[in-house]
Amino acid sequence: MRLQLVFILLALVLIAACARDIVMGCEAPYIPYENACCLDANNDSICDIDEDLDLNQTNTTQDIPIEIPEPEELPEEVNENLPRVYTQDEKNELAIEFADLLQDIWEGEAWGLLYQHIPKAEQNISEKEFTFYAYINSDKIRAGYDPDYEYVYLWWHFDGMKGSQLLLLNLTVNGDEGSVHFNATYGDVFVEPKILPIVWQNDSWNVRTWNVVYRGSTPESVCDGTNYSAYCYSEYAQEFRLLDYCSQSGTYVVDCYEGFSKVPTIDAALAACSRYVHLTPHDQCLNLAMLASGDALICEGIHLRPNYYHCLGIAAGHDEELDDCFDAINETGRAKDHYKAQCVYGYVEYTRNTRKCAETPKNELDMKDDCYKLK
Repeated sequence: MRLQLVFILLALVLIAACARDIVMGCEAPYIPYENACCLDANNDSICDIDEDLDLNQTNTTQDIPIEIPEPEELPEEVNENLPRVYTQDEKNELAIEFADLLQDIWEGEAWGLLYQHIPKAEQNISEKEFTFYAYINSDKIRAGYDPDYEYVYLWWHFDGMKGSQLLLLNLTVNGDEGSVHFNATYGDVFVEPKILPIVWQNDSWNVRTWNVVYRGSTPESVCDGTNYSAYCYSEYAQEFRLLDYCSQSGTYVVDCYEGFSKVPTIDAALAACSRYVHLTPHDQCLNLAMLASGDALICEGIHLRPNYYHCLGIAAGHDEELDDCFDAINETGRAKDHYKAQCVYGYVEYTRNTRKCAETPKNELDMKDDCYKLK
C-alpha cells in the first residue's frame, strides 16, 4: 500500500515538472508570466501589459481650464454708402445757392462748370463739345458775326456776354423740381425773362437742357444756319484737330489751316469758298486763300473779272513779277486800265511794296490811293 502511494507522488511530481517546462518554453515574442505567457513586443523582458499600466499611472493628463473672454460690445456700424436724406428745407436753401451759381456761370462764361450741373442722362455729348457749342453760341460771338444782332438775344443759357448781367427774378421749388426765373440786361437793354427748369439729382440741383442744344453732336448741327458758320467750322476744326472741317470754313480757311501749320490746298480753298452763293464774297474768299497759297490755279475759280486780275496780281507778288499779271490782260481801253490797277493792288497787297503803286494807271486814282494804304 505504501508502495502505491509512493508511485502516485512520483507521478504527480513528474506531471508538475512537465507542465512547468511547457510554460517556460514560451516562444518569442512571448515570455513566461506567472503560469502563462505574455506579450513582450519590445523585447525588454517586461510584459507589455504591465508597461501600459505604468504609463497610464505615471502620465495622467490633467484638464487645464481655458478662460473664454466675453465678446466685446462693438459699436453699431455706420454705412457710409447710404445716401444722405435731405429735408425739403435743405433743398430749398441749396436751390438759392444754385441760382447764384448760374449767375456766376453767365458772367464768367464757365460752360465747363455748367456741364457738371446737367443731369447725367442728358450729357449725350462730351464736356469739350458742350463747352465749344456753348462758347460758339454765346452772345459775345453772335454779336460779332450776326449783322442783324441788335440786342442781348437769349439762346438757351449761352448768353453770357462781357458786361451783361443776369438778374434773379424768382425761384420756385416743388419737391425735386423747380424753375429759376432770370432777366438779362446789357447796357440799357432789358430782355424778357427767361425760365430755366432745374431738377434735384445726385444730392444736388441740376439745370435741364433744351433740345436745341442737342440737335446733334456734329458741327453741322450747330454751325449751319448761322451767319457765322464759316467761323464756327474754323474754330471747331482747330479745337478738335479735324483738318477736314477747314474746307467748310469759308474766308477763315487760311486761319484754319494756319492752326495746323499748313497752307490750304487748291481743292480746300475751292471747297471752302464754294459755300458762298454770292459772287463777290466767293471771289474775296479765294483771294484770301491766294495770299497764303500763291498758286495761280486758285484764280481760275474766280467769277468776276476785276477780282480775277486782283488774284493774278497776288500770284505775281509771290513771284515778284508784276508784268506777269499785265501780260495776262486781254482787254483794251478803260477796262484794261482798271484791270491793271487790280494787278497792282493785288501785287502790293502781298508784297507790301507800295512803290509799285506808282504803276497804277492815272485814271484810277481811287485804286492808287487804296494801294498806298496797304503799308
